[in-house]
Amino acid sequence: MTGEVRRAHLRMVDESVYGFRYISLMNPEKFIGPGWSGNDEDTLEAIIQTGEVTLVEGPFDLVALRIAEPRLPSLCSLSKRMSDGHWDYLKILGVERLYPMFDVEKSRQGEAAMDRMEATHREFKVMPLRCPAKDPSDALKHPAKFEALRRTLTEALPAAFAATFTLDDDE
Repeated sequence: MTGEVRRAHLRMVDESVYGFRYISLMNPEKFIGPGWSGNDEDTLEAIIQTGEVTLVEGPFDLVALRIAEPRLPSLCSLSKRMSDGHWDYLKILGVERLYPMFDVEKSRQGEAAMDRMEATHREFKVMPLRCPAKDPSDALKHPAKFEALRRTLTEALPAAFAATFTLDDDE
């Protein structure tokens, strides 16, 4: 929030060299808490005001969501598996409704993670959203899938939220 970079999340160019896809670089003395992407001041304020947030797996998916529907407060946990710290963070922000949109994979890992979230975190109203593409970032490559993503997100917005956040002509 201060503009000071405390953590970097990088995608490896060649997974075969190190055996993993992403790497996080951080100074543990300066970074305390769960890793999030997208928790800027405006997003946190929108989450606090609305009590809702859309969750995605990767930072490119977060960018796609924000292009498709900038009014929707969205975060990226950088993983399908959120730690207790992630859940505590959402509780502190006053989140009541979660809209997870995880990757659609043949293995069904994303869907299974959303099902687990719904079953184990009853303190939130979990309303999984199905992405019309493999993932939100993939929807950017296909105009019809992008429009379907935009519709899915717009329909997920409660009327009260849509009325609360309206963009002026100059925004």
